[in-house]
Amino acid sequence: MDDMYQVITKINPKIYNQLAYHPLQSWEWGEFKNKRGAKVVRMGKMIDGKWHSFFQFFIHKLPLGQKLIYYPRDKMFDKEKIEAVMKAAQKEGAFMAKIEPYAVFNSKNMDVIKEVKNKFNLKRSPHPLFPEYTLRLDLEAGEDVLWQQLHSKARYNVRLAKRKGVVVKEESTKEGVEAFVKLIKKTTGRQGFKAHDESYYFDMYEAFKGLDVLKVLLALYDKKVIGAWVLFDWGDFLFYPYGASDYDYRRLMASNLLAWEAVLYGIRKKKKIFDLWGAAEPGFDKSHKWAGFSRFKLSYGAKYWRTIGSWDLVVNPIKYAAFGVVEKVR
Repeated sequence: MDDMYQVITKINPKIYNQLAYHPLQSWEWGEFKNKRGAKVVRMGKMIDGKWHSFFQFFIHKLPLGQKLIYYPRDKMFDKEKIEAVMKAAQKEGAFMAKIEPYAVFNSKNMDVIKEVKNKFNLKRSPHPLFPEYTLRLDLEAGEDVLWQQLHSKARYNVRLAKRKGVVVKEESTKEGVEAFVKLIKKTTGRQGFKAHDESYYFDMYEAFKGLDVLKVLLALYDKKVIGAWVLFDWGDFLFYPYGASDYDYRRLMASNLLAWEAVLYGIRKKKKIFDLWGAAEPGFDKSHKWAGFSRFKLSYGAKYWRTIGSWDLVVNPIKYAAFGVVEKVR
């Protein structure tokens, strides 16, 4: 039916992607998540016989037969989209939907939330998956301006990496992903944080293979890979979701050169915004667990961009409350 969101089961992925706002809303990301065990549900709306809007969300199975919907990185939602998600949740038996739009925090969007809350049980999520703040660079400023925006120490480190013989090349292939995976295993082991298993990155690569979306930049020293960044090239945006480096070669400042080469890549591809995928909130304490990489991103002149945040659409209040208790214990 025209003018209402309906479940889509068959459509040309190219048509779908033309209206997908973020790589996590792309057809390929949906196929990737489906392979990883989540059920993908795609919704679309037609106006005057033409597709006007698409979005997708994922149904995840939890222990004890419970289900949860995750709806990430779409444009700002409205009552119509929330209605569609609610109906799907009720049909699938999901007790909640976690919704994390890629939308700026402003009075207009907060008014939308107030409007939605008048009809639905929508709560600010106590357990967000994405940080509320991200850091972004305006790539339209151009290379010269962006270079001058770098903190002096960052410029020095970029030059140092070059002088020491570090070079960066694009290797957006399975071999490039393999090199990244080897480094991420070393990085997680050193820093003690949890990363995805190896197959996650290879499945992601297979999902996007053949498209000009998933990019891998490698930093090499004497032909050895000592740093790697994975980027998403999507529409007007460049995103930096994953990075890794070899601690043994930390004095060569490969990460600084990788960051600058990623900026140059974005400029060459005429991207408007480089989103560095999350940071600690402004004024963070040096003891913050994200302090290190947040300082690093800020050293490139990136500016804070506050999102509307993470929201939980509560379908079953009793099960939602129980889920909250379990999350606190974890």
